[in-house]
Amino acid sequence: SDSSQDAYVEDSGYLTSTIRWSVDDDGRMTISGTGPMPDFTYNESEDTVNAPWGDVGGGIVSLTIENGITTIGDYNFACCWCLGEVSLPDTIREIGDYAFYLCGEMGSINLENGLKKIGRNAFSYCISLGAINIPESVDYIGSDAFYYTDEFIINCRYNSYAMDYAI
Repeated sequence: SDSSQDAYVEDSGYLTSTIRWSVDDDGRMTISGTGPMPDFTYNESEDTVNAPWGDVGGGIVSLTIENGITTIGDYNFACCWCLGEVSLPDTIREIGDYAFYLCGEMGSINLENGLKKIGRNAFSYCISLGAINIPESVDYIGSDAFYYTDEFIINCRYNSYAMDYAI
């Protein structure tokens, strides 16, 4: 048997009329289209999020959001425990509250210049996240955005909003 076959799409759909998502059988998720991603909600008693990829969310290992997406909504990738690699475009202006909550395997994320807002608890309990570069364009970081990230380093521009937040 040929083990080099391309991965096939395990699940896919539309978030909005202009935003499509898909997850392949290797756990690679892609978000494409234009505009803001919608907010989701978190069910604390079940540790689940009402995202349409909820059934496969625990198996997502990488995320690529393509150019055109402007906002990552509240709780969009919360509880994606195995999400390790994240690639964001420079069109992202806002990362919502709890957007990457409990993504314990996330080792790094590249935030691009143009990002304005990082929501409350956006990266809470991302226990593998060692450092983050926050671009100078960020002018709001919500409370506990990086809560429970051990020995965490914020790299930022001198006299930036991120520097004021960090100290």
